[in-house]
Amino acid sequence: MKAAKVNGRPGFHLKLIVRPETYTRVRIGLGKMSAAGLPNTDKRALAAGDQPGYLRLMLGEDATLVVQQAKELEFKVAYGDKNDLKAGEEVDVVSAWGGQGYWHVFGMFDGPVNQNDRTSVIKLP
Repeated sequence: MKAAKVNGRPGFHLKLIVRPETYTRVRIGLGKMSAAGLPNTDKRALAAGDQPGYLRLMLGEDATLVVQQAKELEFKVAYGDKNDLKAGEEVDVVSAWGGQGYWHVFGMFDGPVNQNDRTSVIKLP
């Protein structure tokens, strides 16, 4: 991740490598690191963006992945462009795999299985 101008505005570029084990569809988002106080408690739906409140920004979805083949995804984000992100903040990079009513979630700081794991927490440049 690096700071960058995006359409003339301050922001950042984020590159990720995804490697699907079994699912060929993934959604990537930046989360707010806490699901406390949200009316919906289905953390898998929150992480996938099916329910509002946890994701501060849905970066994208890719349904063209090939099992056991790595793929680089790149996202360009401008601060304040359809998001409330600011430089210096910490967010969790959340991936939700699968779909059709059930999502396998990774990286969610306040997740359905793991909590307080900083492995996927980043500080915005």
